[in-house]
This record gives sequence, C-alpha cells and structure tokens, in this order.
Amino acid sequence: MAVRRLSGTWYPPGSAARRLAILHSDGLYYRLEVEDGTRRDGDFRQVQVSDRVGDIPRRLVLPDGSLFETPDNAGVDALLQRGSHRDGRGGIVHRLESRRSWIVLALLLTLSVTFAAVWWGVPWASRALAQALPASVNQSLSQGALELLDQWVFEPSALPEARRDAIRRRVHQRLLPDDSEGLRYRLHFRQAGGMANALALPSGDIVLTDALVALAGDPAEIDAVLLHEIGHVVHRHGLQSVIRSSFLGIGLLLVVGDVNAINSLAAALPAFLLEGHHSRQAESEADDYALTRMLQLGEDPEAFARILEKLEAVAGDAAGNKDQVRLRSYLSTHPLTEERVAHARALARGARH
Repeated sequence: MAVRRLSGTWYPPGSAARRLAILHSDGLYYRLEVEDGTRRDGDFRQVQVSDRVGDIPRRLVLPDGSLFETPDNAGVDALLQRGSHRDGRGGIVHRLESRRSWIVLALLLTLSVTFAAVWWGVPWASRALAQALPASVNQSLSQGALELLDQWVFEPSALPEARRDAIRRRVHQRLLPDDSEGLRYRLHFRQAGGMANALALPSGDIVLTDALVALAGDPAEIDAVLLHEIGHVVHRHGLQSVIRSSFLGIGLLLVVGDVNAINSLAAALPAFLLEGHHSRQAESEADDYALTRMLQLGEDPEAFARILEKLEAVAGDAAGNKDQVRLRSYLSTHPLTEERVAHARALARGARH
C-alpha cells in the first residue's frame, strides 16, 4: 500500500511551541518526523482526526497528546478512506458540503422547521404561556402603555360626564365577567381624531372613543363592542400578542444580532395594541365571547351585526382621509365583516326560534 506524505506543523503535548514536521502513513500506521529530530510512530487508526470543514487545516491528535496540523485535506481524506478509521471519510460536515442535493435538502428542512415554528409553534406556545402566567403580568406589561397613547394619540374625551358614567355603570352592572381572574377592569373614554375605535390592554383597561359612542345607535351596540374587547382580555389575547412578538423578536436577534431590533419592537407595543393586531382566530374568539354573553344577558345579537356594518361604512368613508392614516379602523385587522355579520345574524335568528 502506497505511503502518503503530509507536510504540516507539530505541537508537543501541553506546549505552544510549534515545529515543522512530516507525517508518513499508509492509512494503517504512521511515522512522524519533526525538524528537530523528534520521531513518533504508531497505529494511524488511533489518531483523532478533525472533521473537514472547507479548506480549514486538519488537526490530527496523536495517542501521546501531541498535535499535528496540516493543510493537506485531500491527503488526510485519502488516508481515512484507505483504512477502517473511526473518523470516517472526512466528517459529516464535509460530506454535506460536497453534495449539492444534501445542501438543498438541508435548506428545505430548515425552512420547513422555521415555518412550522412560526406558524404553529409560536402561537401555541404563546397561548399556553399567556394562560399560565399570573394576572399581575398583564398589569406590568400594560403599565405606562395608556399614558404613552395619551401622549401621542389620544385626546381627552368630550362626552358629557353623565353619559360616560351611565356607560360605566352599565359595564360594571351587566358586562363584566363573574370571575375577573385578579384583573381590574376600567373603562376609559378618549378622542382619537374622529376615529371610531376601541381597544383593550392586557390589564383590563378598555378604551372607547367618543366617535364610536356617537356612532352607536343604542346601548346594545356599545355593549357588543365592549364585550368583544372584554373577550380579548378574558382570552388574554393581548398577552399572547406580546409573548408572540417576544418570540419573534428573540428570533430576529439571533438572526441579525442587533439588540436595537428588540428595542424597536418593544417601543412599538402601544401601537401594536392600538391597531388591534390579533390573529383572525383571536378575533373570532372575541366575537364568540361577545355574542355568547349577549345571549346570556338577553340582548339581541343583531346589535352586534348593526355596529359592525356601521363601522364598516365609516371605515370606507374615511379611506381617503389623510388625517386617519396613522390610525387604522376598528375593522382593519379583523376577519371579514360580512362573515362576522352573517354569524351574528344567524345567532340572532336562532335565538328568536
């Protein structure tokens, strides 16, 4: 069997000293000759050989602990192929690099796993964590969010105090869930540049704009909107959104290595909540909660359908209003209004029979 000659550098055990050396081997046995006259020989199959990664020099650890390093990757691979060496034929990394089909397969597998994690894994984990965390977490996350919105978006309500008090009494007497789960529900009235909108913070703070109150034709329509927002709080959709954003933010940090990306994400939280960026599933859950509670309270789900249609009409009229570009309508991220209206009216018909 032909003997191969590998040129490289030898490092004695426990020393940083380096010396030029030549390693002779047929794949079964080896003989190392160092420039200072040092010689080593032995069973090549007992030599620990590092995996091949690109053109990085290979490291061969001899049984005595000394190290031989050589840039001759092809020569090392040839020796590994000759005998039944425990380190195989250059390592799995090099085998993957050497086969384009494997690279494509690995890429597709990575993309598939990433997609599955983002599409199914992150939402599932967000829901599980949101339900497991104590109510105090909702309060901590919401602290300061309303103040920030008041500073940049909202203006004080112009509704008469008697009107606001009447709505608050109705909320506390009829709409709040029997089990508050440690949350303190509070209703706030604000103006938002004429925008008919409502939002719920994870803490149970609910904001209702003057324009939405004016748009509603009767208390039942306001109840429908408020029950929808209470549904978001009960199901902890706001907390789920924050957790989901945190997962994605951490993933972004791992990819781009830029902590500023996380800071930007945190700073955008109030706008995220304001614009109602819940999933379609979350919106459907909030709708179902509102409609179920309306039936329990003896209210006609038709009121839910009416207020949705009014909001849809207002959103269409405001589409060209430049003053409202910063603030999307209550319907912007919700499921199709037609579907929601049809669902509400189906329940209303069923309740009458």
